[in-house]
Amino acid sequence: MKTTTLSLAKIFYLLLVLYLTLFFKLGDLAFVGSDEPRYARVAEEMRQSADYIVPTLHGRPWLEKPPLYYWLAAASYSLFGVSEKSARLPSALAAALSILCLWWVVKKLKDEDTAFLAALIAATSPLFFTFSRAASTDPIFSSLLSIGLLLYLYGFIRGDMWPCLASGAAIGLATLAKGPIAVILAGMAGLPALAFYPSTRRWFQAILSLLVSLVVALPWYWLIIQRSGFEFISVFFLNHNLARFFTGLHHHQQPFYYYVEVLALGMYPWIIVAFLGGKASWLSIKKTPLGTATFACHPGSNPGLILLGSWILLPLLAFSASHSKLPAYVLPLAVPSSLLLSLLLSGIEETTFQKRRRFVFGSLIAASLALAVAAITTVSSRYQAPHIGLVLGGCLVLESCLAYFLARRNLASALLALAGSNVAIVLFLATVALPMMEPYHSTRSLVQHALARLPANEKFYQYRTFHQTIDYYSGGRTVMESIEDLQGLRGVLQTHSPLWTITENVQVPFLQSQMDFQAQLLESRGNWSLVKISKKTATGHTSFALPAWDRLTPRIAAR
Repeated sequence: MKTTTLSLAKIFYLLLVLYLTLFFKLGDLAFVGSDEPRYARVAEEMRQSADYIVPTLHGRPWLEKPPLYYWLAAASYSLFGVSEKSARLPSALAAALSILCLWWVVKKLKDEDTAFLAALIAATSPLFFTFSRAASTDPIFSSLLSIGLLLYLYGFIRGDMWPCLASGAAIGLATLAKGPIAVILAGMAGLPALAFYPSTRRWFQAILSLLVSLVVALPWYWLIIQRSGFEFISVFFLNHNLARFFTGLHHHQQPFYYYVEVLALGMYPWIIVAFLGGKASWLSIKKTPLGTATFACHPGSNPGLILLGSWILLPLLAFSASHSKLPAYVLPLAVPSSLLLSLLLSGIEETTFQKRRRFVFGSLIAASLALAVAAITTVSSRYQAPHIGLVLGGCLVLESCLAYFLARRNLASALLALAGSNVAIVLFLATVALPMMEPYHSTRSLVQHALARLPANEKFYQYRTFHQTIDYYSGGRTVMESIEDLQGLRGVLQTHSPLWTITENVQVPFLQSQMDFQAQLLESRGNWSLVKISKKTATGHTSFALPAWDRLTPRIAAR
């Protein structure tokens, strides 16, 4: 009875953590960046047109990504109405499902405590909860890929066939979320284990899983090629897959080691505690392997660890070799990294841990102090809110100190303290920090207030800026082509005055300094300003002849 009660308490605690890290205030923050408003609009258009084959944006085919996110978001809109929360709900639900699958698989292959720890590490890792709350294809893709490989891991070790069928279905859906990269990453994870532990049954499992993936994914690819022809092949396969990997065309270049840094910060603080556990951490995996293979393995072998290692290392190398790098691309490594960290921590004996306690948590406190300084500096310089940076940095240091204090009792208490502290940081971010930062990453508040000033039938123009949230929150009342220089601005003013323009704050003083038009600052929020630009008509007519220096260097002058 006591064991059952403890198990129920762990499940309730895990579900509470998932709610707080993934669903709490999910819709309060405006869409940020370019992907969220764009994907949300595509899903709206798909729902309105009832065309679930060809995604569109402003009525034109939008072929950069497969349709799974749009399907799920459109269904969410139908159930709950169009909102930021509805747009993000599919991502959060998929992420929660991947955590529950992680818990179930590790519980079956190892034990309940390790399963609970693995799920807790994943749910409270910054890499996971930051991107899993976004209206984007990446969380759904990563979650489905993780579910597929977790089920394949279970089937690989136990020899069961049904997990491989389910694995193939999940990977096929992941292919519909982001593309063939799902099959490629799954192959990177599974093939080395097949090479180390070959058997006819395992090869049959792998081939069956691949066939199921193709059955799930290929129908839509066939239909979209039938409808769009070479345009889809050019935009999706050549531009947004091959060119993104092999060239710097999309301007997301970073050094080779970039993802090592992202993964280290994204798995904080768990990665520090696990990797500084020393020899005891690494020996814990050998002492308690991930499951016991039921066939075609030598006694004492560890096929689960081989599969887990290739699941992390080979995609990490592939991502690092890519010429286009964004933090969200490494999200598929959050779940296997959490599983690896839980294995490193779960087998450490308490007496061994106590010998290294001061070193491990002393190092964690030092790392937290460094991150706190970085947080204070960054928030102060970018958002002019040093108090937010101070609180955030203080939380990082306090969680490390609390864990150090509780570690004197046992390792489990320290780990629970780290999980609870990360949840507290999520609550602080959702309620205080992110609302303050929102105007610097989204134009929602500026556009909503500006709409009250905008005359009927007028549209917003954009001067030397382009932001998808301007178009989304203006309800389409935005001229999408940005005016890039003064010559272009004067050309538009010849036929249309005044202009209601949204631009970055740094452009306003320069616009106000021009002699041949008037720039009136109406409102400023975050990084953006609403400026009304009108002709000057003091002489009865307006001359738009450019000064000699401006004709020669319009782009330099505009800056």
